[in-house]
Amino acid sequence: MACVYLSDRSNLFASAEAKDVLRLLNGIWHANDTSKVASSLASPLWGYSAQTLIELLYHEDDAQWDAAIDKVLSLRDMWLQKGCMSVLLYLMQDSYQPHADSVERALTNYQHLAEVLEKASTTHQRPEQLLDWLNKQIHKPESDEELTLRLESDSQLIRLITQHGSKGLEYPIVFVPFATGYRDAAKNGNTTSQIFTYYDEEKQDLQMQLGQTPQAIARVQSESEAEDMRLAYVAVTRAAHRCYMGVVPLTNNERSALARALGVGGDGSNNDWSSVLNRVAEEEASHACHIDGDEFEEVYTGFEQEDELPQLTALQFTGTASEEWRLYSFSAMSRLTTVGANQSVETGTAAESLGQSLPSVPVLQTIRDEEVYASDTLVNGLGSIDADDHVQQGIASTVSKSDLRFTLEKGASAGNLLHDILEHSDFSAPVWEETGKELVNRFGLDEKRTPLLYEWLEEALQTPLYPNMQFSMSDLPVEQTLREAEFYFPMNDTQWTQLREVLATHRKNVADIIGGEIETAPQLITAKLQGMMHGFIDLIFEHDGQFYVADYKSTWLGDTLDSYMPTALFHNNQHHLYDLQYLIYCLALHRYLKNTLPNYDPDIHFGGVYYLYLRGMHPENERGEGVFFTDIPSSVLHQLDGIFASKDGALQSDSSKNESSGNELSPSDINTAATSASETSPSAKASTKASSKKAGSSRQPLGQQPSGQQQFSFDDE
Repeated sequence: MACVYLSDRSNLFASAEAKDVLRLLNGIWHANDTSKVASSLASPLWGYSAQTLIELLYHEDDAQWDAAIDKVLSLRDMWLQKGCMSVLLYLMQDSYQPHADSVERALTNYQHLAEVLEKASTTHQRPEQLLDWLNKQIHKPESDEELTLRLESDSQLIRLITQHGSKGLEYPIVFVPFATGYRDAAKNGNTTSQIFTYYDEEKQDLQMQLGQTPQAIARVQSESEAEDMRLAYVAVTRAAHRCYMGVVPLTNNERSALARALGVGGDGSNNDWSSVLNRVAEEEASHACHIDGDEFEEVYTGFEQEDELPQLTALQFTGTASEEWRLYSFSAMSRLTTVGANQSVETGTAAESLGQSLPSVPVLQTIRDEEVYASDTLVNGLGSIDADDHVQQGIASTVSKSDLRFTLEKGASAGNLLHDILEHSDFSAPVWEETGKELVNRFGLDEKRTPLLYEWLEEALQTPLYPNMQFSMSDLPVEQTLREAEFYFPMNDTQWTQLREVLATHRKNVADIIGGEIETAPQLITAKLQGMMHGFIDLIFEHDGQFYVADYKSTWLGDTLDSYMPTALFHNNQHHLYDLQYLIYCLALHRYLKNTLPNYDPDIHFGGVYYLYLRGMHPENERGEGVFFTDIPSSVLHQLDGIFASKDGALQSDSSKNESSGNELSPSDINTAATSASETSPSAKASTKASSKKAGSSRQPLGQQPSGQQQFSFDDE
């Protein structure tokens, strides 16, 4: 039967709902922390089913993720405007999906928590302070009567409560099931206690005695029996209409408070329980009756021996379960590496040598990769870089260690800020105040430093794209750019060893041109890749009939321009596998151009890769500071094409000149797409950027509503 234990004085903050609310509010407030948001979304207050969470967090459903982030940000605004109680009540009314058990208990706790947090917010006005207070309460709760768990729908439940806890309360009907219970206060179990505490009337003080004496035993028993009598009175008088008292022949029942009150004795006279209860029931106007339990027939239900039990069998799983097929991205692949770039490895796959299979780990592919900064390993390890002294002095006069480019905080937040501003800017005629105002405010950059940020970005746009010293990003009109291009392409038994060989050869070729040490390509813990490759390309642009892949990096490599020489950038690319990243991006663009551009020839139309390290870019970069460029020969593109091709070999290495089919991509097509990108309001996108996701909050295929990015997908045909 449904019941609730009223004497459970559990603190509200010890409940599972309190911990859930902390995770929920933590994710809403820290909307730019993807891990906290993901943890928050598991709350039943969001109403997501287990399958939806799998699609959202494991299978990387970008549409659902964007919708969830939008809701997180709207609730964050609601919190700031109306308070945290409004957020919790809104979720309880809009999307709460309780678990099957203890529905009312959980709902009561959520409502109670909403009220307590609203009250606490008067003294902890900032959300960070309120979250800190809630966290402290959960780990070290205060003893406050108001914070004791409330009851849910008490009138519909049987309420269990101790006699102590019932003082001052009233109930329609009361059951005292063990009214004949007795406990000897002088004993500890079956043995007499050696420690006695009692009130000495002569000394008018509480006494503690070590050791047994008849006087101490009698005194303790007398006080305990008096207390039992008071509690028996409390129990009987709690009933508004009726009180049932269970008389059970328990040990020493004749010494119980009820027995002493009714004059029950164990001397065999006419004072046994049955006789005494009958006399009480027969008293005039007693309003009492004696219900003899012996008059009721005990009926037990269950299986008789002759009943045949049903035969139960477990269904056998005959299908196959494999985690090999999955949605991949560059970041997902980089997490599967087993050997660092600075270490060597014997030939063969790591999966074979380690005996490992591909782990089943949730991958939030849609977040922007955090850029690592480690001057000790990336800069100091390169040794000195020779340069003309007067060139160095000229650059030093315009760029100092205190410049914003070197002092802006490191990490994903700064990277998102720079990416987002550039995504929504017209490189040939930027209006920084219009494009970046809301993004800068969201980032929290000091107003005095905002002009310095815009000056830095203007310098980046004016930087010659070394080695082409006559060309810069400022020469690119919007019509020749494509921002945040999303892509998919299939992988069927793609062998990592082959991809690793291409990467190693490419590193050697780049080193021959740029210089610098070659790092050993890492191993993966899986020998082959199956599924779909997915990613976003920061920038695709067309110049002089050639198409280029570009990616912005906010990585801090040092506080001098010398730290951003091409050799240092080459080293950083290897160290963080960015070269694998741009090879994947190049293959995506190559396949897209091959399927859409008439008479496409990679030797003619594919320009190469630019990785733009923004902290090192400046207009006087005669030595290529901040700009990493490499050509991608058609032979490399064909190799990659073959490695990622399906088993049936539909894609051959000489297929680059196939006739185009379907829609055609030309510079004019990029013009249209890029125009849509430029017309998209940065404020509409800014909210999603706070979640540390890949820039661009609306991920639609070509032809849907305007977005700052483009999506293209294709198979091997």
